[in-house]
Formats: sequence, C-alpha cells, structure tokens
Amino acid sequence: MASGAFLTCGKLSSRWHPSHASLHNEYRGLWVVNLFSRLINWAISLPLRRPTLDLQSLSQRGSSKIAHDGSFVHPDGKPSTSPDPRRAESLLQRASTARRPDGELKGGLDFTDIVRIRTQNVRSVHPMLSSYHEQISLGECGLLWELFRDRTSSLEGVIPTPRLQQWLADEQLPDGWWECRPKKTVGLLHARRIANEVARLSKQIEKEGI
Repeated sequence: MASGAFLTCGKLSSRWHPSHASLHNEYRGLWVVNLFSRLINWAISLPLRRPTLDLQSLSQRGSSKIAHDGSFVHPDGKPSTSPDPRRAESLLQRASTARRPDGELKGGLDFTDIVRIRTQNVRSVHPMLSSYHEQISLGECGLLWELFRDRTSSLEGVIPTPRLQQWLADEQLPDGWWECRPKKTVGLLHARRIANEVARLSKQIEKEGI
C-alpha cells in the first residue's frame, strides 16, 4: 500500500545538501581523515535521488492519484492537506448520536455506519468516481474500520468517537494507539477482503435505499 502511494504520488528529491561541500575542511591537518572526508563528500555529491512522499503530494488530484472526492473528511474538487471542518463535524455528530436498535448510544460508528457514510458521500459526487478511485474509496473505508475498531469479531463493535475525532479531525494517532492497534500486520490481501465487504454492503445500502 505504501509502495502504491510512492508510485502514484511520490517525487524524487536530491540527497545533496550545501553543507556537505565543507565536510573535509574540519580535517585539513590529517591527510588520512581529509582524504576519507573528501571521498565521503564526493559520494554524497553524486546526483543520486531518493523517493519522498508528503501530505502535499498525497493531496494531488488526477486520474492516477490517490486523492478522490467523497472522502470522509476532506473537501471535494480540490487538493487539501487539512480536513474540511464541516464534513468532519458532521461525521463526529453522527458518531456521537448513533444508537443501537434498543435505543442505547453506540459510542461511535459500527461497520454499517461507516459504510453508509461512505456510500452517501460517494453518491453525492458528480461526476461519478472512476473505477480506480472507487477502489481507493472502498479501501479507505475498509482500512479505517480495520485499524481503529474495537478489537472484537471482525465486523462487530464500533470505532469509538474519540478515536474518530483524533484521527480524522485532529490528525493524530488516538490515545492508547499501541494497545488498540491491530495485533497483526494488515497486508494487501486482508485489506482487499475488507474492501470487498465494504463494496458488498454499499451495494445493499444502495439497493435498499438505506
């Protein structure tokens, strides 16, 4: 998943920094150290470049980029490195008022809730998402669930409202992340299975008009 982000949104940056040019000056009196530092300086100054990735790169729009309309908290139609306050507030309001069939507050969003929000967001997008961005959207929803849900059975439990607040609105890891995070690495195949479940439930929600 990270490699895909580098391939679609990454950029190459130079490893050279002006300070490297004077590295050997500190060791003029010692010819061995001076020679060694010159070799280091020469190696560092080669036109080698490395891939980098930042929020600005990830927010780029385009047919082959990751950013898409219908996001949980980011605005439609423009690059953005910060959540849309209104969209984030709407999601958190739904999380804080969501109730179980018996009327008890859930304390967050369950799997059906987040799929419903995702489906409604995507439904309002014009023009419709491309098939590529549709898959990105499904994966985004699935990963949100898998990474931040209570660790009960796979499609039960909720993502507590404070975790949604800290991750989506405040853009920081939730309190107690190291205790609540998945105990096993979420690999590509596992993420694909969850995205498929999101797609299945999204179609059911669309069909039933939920």
